[in-house]
This record gives sequence, structure tokens and C-alpha cells, in this order.
Amino acid sequence: MGKSSNTVRLRRKPGLGEKGKKAQIDIRKEDVNKSTNCLQNLCFVLTALICVGSAFLGYAYASSPISSVIVLDSHDATDIIWNRKYNSNLQNGRKVLTELLGPESIAVDQQGNWYAGLSDGRLIKVTNPGSPSEAVVDMTHGVAYTADAGRSLKRPLGLRIFQQKLYVADAYQGIFSVDLKTQAWEKVIGFNEVSPELQFVNDLTISEGGDIYFTDVCARWQYSQMAYTVLEGRCTGRVYRISRNTTTIKLIKDNLCSPNGIEITRDEAKLLVSEVARRRISVIDIASTMIEKKILLHGGADNIRRSPSGGYWVPIPTLSHWAERYLERYPIIRDIAGKILGSNAMSLVNIMHQGTIIKLNEELEIQEIHQDSSGKVARTITQVQEYEPGKLLLGSFTEAGIVKIDKLLPPYRGDTPSPPGH
Repeated sequence: MGKSSNTVRLRRKPGLGEKGKKAQIDIRKEDVNKSTNCLQNLCFVLTALICVGSAFLGYAYASSPISSVIVLDSHDATDIIWNRKYNSNLQNGRKVLTELLGPESIAVDQQGNWYAGLSDGRLIKVTNPGSPSEAVVDMTHGVAYTADAGRSLKRPLGLRIFQQKLYVADAYQGIFSVDLKTQAWEKVIGFNEVSPELQFVNDLTISEGGDIYFTDVCARWQYSQMAYTVLEGRCTGRVYRISRNTTTIKLIKDNLCSPNGIEITRDEAKLLVSEVARRRISVIDIASTMIEKKILLHGGADNIRRSPSGGYWVPIPTLSHWAERYLERYPIIRDIAGKILGSNAMSLVNIMHQGTIIKLNEELEIQEIHQDSSGKVARTITQVQEYEPGKLLLGSFTEAGIVKIDKLLPPYRGDTPSPPGH
């Protein structure tokens, strides 16, 4: 009898063999190669995009129409306490004459007729406003005040009424007057009658003696290129005076930062000039032509107008936001933006979908703030015309129609705390 064995033999799984092992290695190598190729392709695409993007940005910078500078003399709007106060008082108004586009400035005569300059270059008169017999009259119909001027474009901006004449600051052409009885036009000063030529005439004010003070926003850019004046950051704006007695023109102040709206104080000793590119109002002493005070704002102000109840109305069509303050330090980015965005670059540095007006008291301190922070009724307000005590007309350089407010709600005042939750 043979010897029994308790040993259990285990079966070994069949191996892959040399061919199997080699195939598995080849598969792994192929996967690695595919991953490497994908990574290489991705790197190539990213490199190509970076090169193309860099070349495009380099081209945009090199061919930019503007030459920006670093801005060091502006303030941070967020530091202004009343910048964080909000209300919707202007929503108490209603829009009228919505067929009128861009009524930037508004004047009202003694008979209650309204006057406004529009985006299409027309100057219009609204007779019997709000009544069944209301009518809109084109005061530029048949008037070729650009004939042989050297510039064909026209855009009436600032308006003033003085001794039965309507004075018009045309952005391209200069200063004109219109007889309110005969509607006869007369050129006061043409753009090419000043050296260097006027580029962007904006607003005007008239003294009791008939002297005209007006602003020229920029020495280089015209109205259609207004975004460039803000982006570039240069201060080449001017204020002039036209003497009524001698009809001579005199430079009052230069090197201003996009001077826009202008108003003479009641004692006729000072000029209030809104410097849009620095978000401030400069108070200029007329006798010495020195800047006595700077009123810091949270956006660029426009046409400043006296209130019949005392003080001065200041519209702020564009509010500052963080991008503006950031970009002020980087002129290269602004140059590139100027090339790529063109006139749309305004929206890059400003908040425009809102309505804000403030009122200064006779001591030139901020007294009231009224807003439509959501822009439901009023946006990009460029002028406040108080045609009767407490009754306002609001103009805009971008919106259609005139906002009419019959009664303002109580304002936020500069010395009161903000409402709960604001």
C-alpha cells in the first residue's frame, strides 16, 4: 500500500505570457502618448491665444486715438458719506414729450414756453406745455447756421434766456442767439474765431450786464468723442468771457478737467464750473481767476442752474464706480479701452442708469440730494430747471422726453442720518 499525501496543489492562473505583457505595455504607452498630445495641443492653443491676444492688445494700444495720463488729483467717491444715501424722490415725476430725444438743456421764458436742444441738432420750442393746444416748433427749420462754417455737425447744448433772446451753446459751432419774437438767428462767436479753435462748447451763463461766460470742454476732442475726454484724463478745458460792450473774447481759466456746466453766483463774483473728469465743482473768483474752492462729488456734474428759492441745482448724470478709480492709475488700459470700445467706453467708468440731483445752498454746501437710483423715471440728468418754486423740469443728454416734477418729496439732507437699511 502506498503512502498517502495530504498536500493540496493550487492551480496557478494562466499568465499573460510575453505577448500579453507587451500588448498591455503598448496600450499604456498609447494612453500616455494621447494624454501628452492632448496636453501639447492645449498648450499650443493657449500659447496661440496668448500671442494673438497680446498682439491685438498691443495693436489696440499702439493705434489708440487717445494718449491717457495717470490721474493723481482725483478723490475716492466712496469716501463721501452722502454718496451712500439713497432715495427715490425723482420717481415722483413723469415723462412728457417722449418724442424728444436728448433734451440736454432746458430754458423757460416769461410766457411759460419751453426750449430745448435735441440730439438730432434741432432747437425746439414747446408752446402751451401740458395744455390741449401744446405744440412743438422747430426753431432750426430753414436756418442754415452751419453753412460755410467748416463743420457740418450741430448739437445745441447749454441754453440761456437774456433780454428776449435765447442764447445757445452749440457743441460744434460756437455761441448763437435767437430773437424770441422774430426767431432771427445771430452768431455771437464761431468756433474758428478763437485760437486755438473751440472744440467742444458746452454751457454758458450770462451776467446782469450781458457778459457771456462759456465752457470749452477739451482742446482736442469734440462732442461725438466725449468718452475720450474722460478716459484720457488730461486737463485742457477752458472758460471764456465774451464782453457785451466790446464783443471781445477773453480766456478766463485754462487747464480745467473737462469743464461742463457753468453758473455765475448771485453776487456775480464767482463762477461755478463742473469739472466732469475729476468729479468736482471748481469755484473760480472772477476778479483774480483763481480757484477758491473745490466741491467734491460722487460723479461728474453737468449744467448748474440757480434756484429761484435760493441755492443752486446740480445734476449728476454719471456716477463713479470702482472701475473708474482703478483705471485712473493705469493709462495703458484706458488707451486700449478707447480703441476697442470707442464712444461706448463711458459705460466702463461711469454708472449711467440712474438719476441724481443735488442742491447747494448759498454758501455752496450740499443741502439736498434727490435720486432715482434705479432709473425708473429719470436717467442721466443733465439739467434741473426750476420753472416755479418747487416745480422742476429735468433734461437728459441720452434719454427721450422731459421729466416734469410738480412736487419734490422731502430730500435727504447732508446733516441727517441715512434711512434704516441704507
